[in-house]
Amino acid sequence: MNILLKPTKLIKYSLMAFIIGTSVVVSHQEKAWAGYGAISYSPSQKTNGISNNKVSQDSAVEEAKQDCEKQGGKNCKTRWVRNGCVVLMVNSSNAQYSFGSGISLSSAENDAKNNCQECEITRYLCTSN
Repeated sequence: MNILLKPTKLIKYSLMAFIIGTSVVVSHQEKAWAGYGAISYSPSQKTNGISNNKVSQDSAVEEAKQDCEKQGGKNCKTRWVRNGCVVLMVNSSNAQYSFGSGISLSSAENDAKNNCQECEITRYLCTSN
C-alpha cells in the first residue's frame, strides 16, 4: 500500500511533530534545571534565611541571603545544594555552627556533624527535584 501525502499535509504534520517534540524537550530541560536550594546564616545575629527549588545556584544563594538579611542578619554565610539536602547545625552555647549537604537529609546531617560537635539542626531543606 502506497500512501502519498500532499505537500501541504506533509508540511502540516511535520510542523506539528516539531512543535510537540520541542515542547517535550523544553519541559524536560526546565525540570532538569530546577532543584537549587540554599540556607544562609548570620553567626553574629543568629538569624537564617532559606531558598528552595530555584532554577540556578545564583538565584538560590541570593534569595537565601536576602531572607537572612530580612531577619536582621549581617554577613550571612551561605551553603547551596542542587538536587539534594542542606542543613544548618548550631551549638548555641559556644556559637559554633556548620553547614552540611548530601543526597539525603541524613547524609547532609552527618556532613554537618563532622564540623560541629554537639550541634543541633536549626534549619534544613531538601529540593524536590
